[in-house]
Amino acid sequence: MGIFDTWYCPNKKCVYKKGGSKGKHCPKCGSEMHPFGISEGGTLIREKKDPEFRESNKIKAEKEAEEKKRREEEESKLLEEYGNLNTVKKIQEVKKGHKKYLFSPFMEDIDIELKMFEDMENIARQESGTGWMKLGTLLTFDTTQQILGAGFKTIIDQNKLIIRQNELLLRELKKFNEKEKE
Repeated sequence: MGIFDTWYCPNKKCVYKKGGSKGKHCPKCGSEMHPFGISEGGTLIREKKDPEFRESNKIKAEKEAEEKKRREEEESKLLEEYGNLNTVKKIQEVKKGHKKYLFSPFMEDIDIELKMFEDMENIARQESGTGWMKLGTLLTFDTTQQILGAGFKTIIDQNKLIIRQNELLLRELKKFNEKEKE
């Protein structure tokens, strides 16, 4: 319980929106008053006023519950298959295309292409020099190290771009070879 908590009727279908106090009951529905923080209390009042808002929150909660259930089922299948929770977490990370990986076998071609466009934008930004870099140069008075660092960052981003392009080319060649065999 926080300092700014307010006591409200927790029944979302009840029309009573005024605050109460500890140990009191709602005069409309008889539910016991509960403490709500500022944001939770605001959401509760909005849900009481606007049935559409309540429905949209309900649908959102249902979708989140379905997604959670799907993830848990997938995790239990992988756990059953591999038997090690760390391995399962690593596989899930790779499937999502985690930032640590340039690409994964589970990523679609379009996802790799989108990452390539992000890399090209980063390279263009670095080559033109951002306002923050210019400001940093003025504040540190060490332009040589700033320029070297920016140059190395550009080279790294260019290499990431080339690696992703090579992956797409490799996938296309594999598809082409499979068609030729048929």
